Amino acid sequence: MSFCSRFSAQVLPDIEENYIDTGKVKLVYKDFPLNRIHPNARMAHIAAECADEQGKFWEYHDILFEQQSQWNRLSSSKLDTKLINFAGDLGMQSTDFQACMKSPEIAKEVNADSLQARSSGASGTPTFFIGNEKNGFAMLVGAQPFSVFERMIEDKLGSLLD
Repeated sequence: MSFCSRFSAQVLPDIEENYIDTGKVKLVYKDFPLNRIHPNARMAHIAAECADEQGKFWEYHDILFEQQSQWNRLSSSKLDTKLINFAGDLGMQSTDFQACMKSPEIAKEVNADSLQARSSGASGTPTFFIGNEKNGFAMLVGAQPFSVFERMIEDKLGSLLD
């Protein structure tokens, strides 16, 4: 199980329950495909952005992690078919999804997110920046346990009260 998959399955639900769903924090997701390690990651990120165009980003995100073993080593043509099938499973409009997958704007968005991540110091995934523009960010790298996130989030929330 990849570090991103482990975070998604084991830690994110607790962060959602304790912080996101309560309105204490907001999760902002940025694309950062590691093409050398995961050759199909870039297309998966593009597909997730296309799912976002139809309001299904998180549902698609979850399928990508749940079904990672089905797509992460496919050839290009089989990968496209698999990603399109995932969209269909979620009831997305197939023609729009397929057109989006070829969109240079979506590819540029994924590239821009990757450049922003690198310029902020990220070199691997998952990487998290906890904080805000006013008080600054702390970087957390890897599939850390919930307790590490909880401590950092609480520290940042406490600094907002100071």
